[in-house]
Amino acid sequence: MRGPRDENLGTRCWRKESVPPKQHPADTLLRGTKLRDHYQHSAALSPRDEQRTTTTLRHAAPTPAPAAAPKPQGKISHVTSRRETAAAAPSACDAFLAAIIKAQDSSHASFAAALREINAGRKSSHWIWYVWPSHKEVRRTSRPEYALPHSSFAVAWLRHPVLGHRLLEITSSACKHLESGLAARTLFGSAVDVDKFAECMAVFLVAAEHQQPPLEESAAICRKALLLLDRPGAHEGAHEVATREMAAVTVSVAAASLEGEPRT
Repeated sequence: MRGPRDENLGTRCWRKESVPPKQHPADTLLRGTKLRDHYQHSAALSPRDEQRTTTTLRHAAPTPAPAAAPKPQGKISHVTSRRETAAAAPSACDAFLAAIIKAQDSSHASFAAALREINAGRKSSHWIWYVWPSHKEVRRTSRPEYALPHSSFAVAWLRHPVLGHRLLEITSSACKHLESGLAARTLFGSAVDVDKFAECMAVFLVAAEHQQPPLEESAAICRKALLLLDRPGAHEGAHEVATREMAAVTVSVAAASLEGEPRT
């Protein structure tokens, strides 16, 4: 049997086990913090808390990137169309005539020097490529950049306010020497240059005759030069090439004009 002392001890132990231990204030605060964090996403914020959260996000948010430019509708090509390029850039014929003018106006072997030599009755320097040009389909020369690419370029040459006048002027001077009986080889300096002159006159003659109306003055001087040379074999090939090319141009122009006429 237990005595009073044992019962007293048992009561004390029961009381000690049944009474929960006292918690430290710091433990209570930590547990409360964890619970608050656990339910933070589901609990509603007070107006004051919302204001603080909004202020914090506003300062922490990065600067928004500028809005991208709206994409244009449709496909935009940065390549200029052929028609626009042709209108903006000079034509091949204009560039060719500009190169001829530059060569004739050069300080060395200029047109003025060529005219002085022909007026004196003898060609003595090198300038025939850009004064009496060859046709590239007729003759290969050491200066192909000055050869006529097509007989239509001869038409533009004759119509040019500077080149056309110069061609007639120097050719008229050569005809005067030939009429006086001066040998063509003496006048032009070599047999090769005589043939070049004849070929040039044949091409320009055909070009002048195929215009509507014909370029009568130019055609008359070229025809006279060929008659004075009396070398038909020297320019037959040039005459055939020029006739074929100018006939093709005439047909092309006629077809274009027919397409432009209204249909009845």
